[in-house]
Amino acid sequence: MSTSRQLAAIMFADIQGYTAMMQSDEAKAHTASERFQASLEEVLKHHNGRVIQFNGDGALCLFKSAIEAVKAGIEIQKNMLQEPVIPLRIGIHSGDIVFEGKNIYGDGVNIASRVETFAVAGGVFISGKVYDEIENQNDISAVLLGKFNFKNVRTPVEIFAISGEGLVVPSKKNLIGKGEVVSNKRNIFISIAALMIVLLVAISVYKIYNAPVANIGKSVAVLPFINMSGDPKDEYFSDGITEDILTDLTKIADLKVISRNSIMQYKGTKKTSKQIAEELNVAVLLEGSVQRSGDSVRINTQLIDAKTDHIIWSDQYDKGFDKVFAIQSEVAQKIAAALKAKLSVSEKAQIERRSTENTEAYNLLLQGRYFRQLRGQGNYEKSISYLIQALQLDSNNSQVWAELALSYSDKTDDGYEDTRIGYAKAKAAAEHALSIDDAPAVAHLAMGTIKELYYWDWAGADVQYQQALKLEPGNANVLRYVGGLRETMGKLDEAISYYNKSLELDPLGVTTLSYLGYCLTKAGKLNEAEATYKRMLDFQPNRVDGHESLGEVYILMGKYDLALQEMNKEKEELWRYFGLALAYYAAGKKPEADATLKTFKEKFESEVGYQLAQVYAFRGDKEKAFEYLNRAYIQHDAGLTEMKTDPFLKNLWSDPRWKIFLTQMNMN
Repeated sequence: MSTSRQLAAIMFADIQGYTAMMQSDEAKAHTASERFQASLEEVLKHHNGRVIQFNGDGALCLFKSAIEAVKAGIEIQKNMLQEPVIPLRIGIHSGDIVFEGKNIYGDGVNIASRVETFAVAGGVFISGKVYDEIENQNDISAVLLGKFNFKNVRTPVEIFAISGEGLVVPSKKNLIGKGEVVSNKRNIFISIAALMIVLLVAISVYKIYNAPVANIGKSVAVLPFINMSGDPKDEYFSDGITEDILTDLTKIADLKVISRNSIMQYKGTKKTSKQIAEELNVAVLLEGSVQRSGDSVRINTQLIDAKTDHIIWSDQYDKGFDKVFAIQSEVAQKIAAALKAKLSVSEKAQIERRSTENTEAYNLLLQGRYFRQLRGQGNYEKSISYLIQALQLDSNNSQVWAELALSYSDKTDDGYEDTRIGYAKAKAAAEHALSIDDAPAVAHLAMGTIKELYYWDWAGADVQYQQALKLEPGNANVLRYVGGLRETMGKLDEAISYYNKSLELDPLGVTTLSYLGYCLTKAGKLNEAEATYKRMLDFQPNRVDGHESLGEVYILMGKYDLALQEMNKEKEELWRYFGLALAYYAAGKKPEADATLKTFKEKFESEVGYQLAQVYAFRGDKEKAFEYLNRAYIQHDAGLTEMKTDPFLKNLWSDPRWKIFLTQMNMN
């Protein structure tokens, strides 16, 4: 493939928080992307620029001059600051670039991307080289933010923020990005340091590049691979490669592998490798990028020692799409070797085992999984459609059948499918997966979930979860489900232990924090429950039922004013009315409690049988409480899985009907 070089001004721009926006409001995210793209196309026409790559939330653009690039950046940013504001970040550098087919790379591209990682929403950041070229422009002004060292860049780079025009110029102390600030003290000693480095390199070059990694622990985070295909629709593919490598690693019992839930929160992050590693408490990070073109795929990977920021190894794979399984297996085994992790014969066989050789079916599987994880009715429909297409190509693919079971189950859990119909479809798909091959942990997880949440077959669910845990001992989700089942059966200390093990692998997992908080509440460990819920709300302030759950803790603590404050903060109307009905009654405000309960029933009675049982039990009205428990049983309300140790049902525990109901639920 021919290559060519040229000097150009390079601009990177991306929408901050786009992944979270997609998950919370897909229509809003698409509107923002379309508006961003339209502004790019219009502005670049007038400034001799062109879009090289556009990924929905981000773009790489080239200009013939730095002045034109900066003026374009200012104009685009001003457009994005119009209501409704789109949180756009822009970074610009001028330098040498290399064209290879449709791809570009080189120091100029690398530095521009690093500058952009420091940029803030509403700002236009430029390198010192660009500043030199615009310094004499009377209509453009800039503020120096500091000098920074970038990985793989020899000399420090100055970063400036364009000022005026309504643009955001942040405080220097608040800057975060992929680089380290150069201190004055460091400059004083740089000559001495340079000499020392030469000596150290001469002595230790063999050790650095040839010796195995030592004393850095056996923990790894696989950061989201970057989609380099230039098409945002290929995001599913880069996410899928990330998750499959991560899943392979969870099969190795001797490794600690951070879960997908936590690592996906670093997608598009500006944080450095060291910052991420400290937050996740891991020794090494795997970074990578994926570019797919027709039947070919290019995967770049590098394993980074988090303590030193050294690259332990890096590889580039240019292969046919049919070799993607072998690449994933090789990367996982190289990580295990670098960390000196024990890899048993059976674990190696599991990593190398694939459910299909049909690459198109695999491609459809990745799309089905991607849309299921986005959630929402439309996404579930897309997920199921892609998975059914995959089965038409490969009907004996156990992985696809298992994924289909999860899609049906999740769709039903979220209220988009009739309970009986949805779980029947999920159970049939899970059974089919296991009849083909009982090796995929996801198949056992799907079957366990169905047995637990719909059939209330606690023993059957436990068998499935334990098998999933045997196959993937490092899977944080499986650990959470095992903990949830222990909690259902009233084994609260065991449940807490499993939740804490899950959090070691999923430190940013708000769902697990929610489970742990509720379990601690049931166990009467109210101070720990309060701290857990506060940590959860720090990560996700508007989590559904988050404030209501914290309010329940304050009710049990007797802190009724705080309970009412939390209930009123709850964004979700259903949970707000439920929480207030409890909190008003606890605070002795019976008229308000009665009025709130009346409104709660008028709005939601048909869907909250279990919650109404809780309210009436807490008020001491046993007849009404059992009436709604029986209604919840008929409706197959998932809340009943919480009943055995629910403190708000405590007034029912001495009633003879309570033991009968527990027997009916197979909980004795």
